[in-house]
Amino acid sequence: MTFLEKWVQHPIIQKDPITAALWMEALQHYEAIHRALLQLYPSFPYGMPGVQIDIREHTIRLLSQAKEAEEKGIALLEKIYLQLVRYT
Repeated sequence: MTFLEKWVQHPIIQKDPITAALWMEALQHYEAIHRALLQLYPSFPYGMPGVQIDIREHTIRLLSQAKEAEEKGIALLEKIYLQLVRYT
């Protein structure tokens, strides 16, 4: 995600409105992955005596969200690559 944020203003990205739009959309998907994984972190109190909670459904839902967002992000990065290849 940081990589995408860092390069969003790069002249090559900004030169082509299609690439810029794809870049921003990809960034949104990677931000969604980040949010889902952040929600997972406090769900794992393993090693804490006396703590017994069922986190299975919550974990599966968040991991599924992260996976779906990553698949979409990767597809967009592939489209961006094809756009950028035109300039080389």
